[in-house]
Amino acid sequence: MLSQVDRLKILKVIYDEESTSSKTIEEKIGFSKNDVISACNYLEGKGLVRCDAKVLSGDILDINITSEGIDVIENNQDIIKKFEAGVNLGIINVKWGFQER
Repeated sequence: MLSQVDRLKILKVIYDEESTSSKTIEEKIGFSKNDVISACNYLEGKGLVRCDAKVLSGDILDINITSEGIDVIENNQDIIKKFEAGVNLGIINVKWGFQER
């Protein structure tokens, strides 16, 4: 199962490509087919991507980022709010992969 950070990597690939497929994401990142499809379905459920042309094999032939997905990538605060990519240990608040401005 992929972590939230892994799902963000997939969202970033979709953002960079504008329109892509699950197979292309697999090749670019190296995640398994099932992990990529699961992550894309998750991101679609969050309203960040639109997955069209799903085939019986499970592949998604057309994945597009939504305007909300673009906002998440382009605004670091939205990433932290949407995916809670951080850990609060009481004394220390740790966030990874993103810079706050």
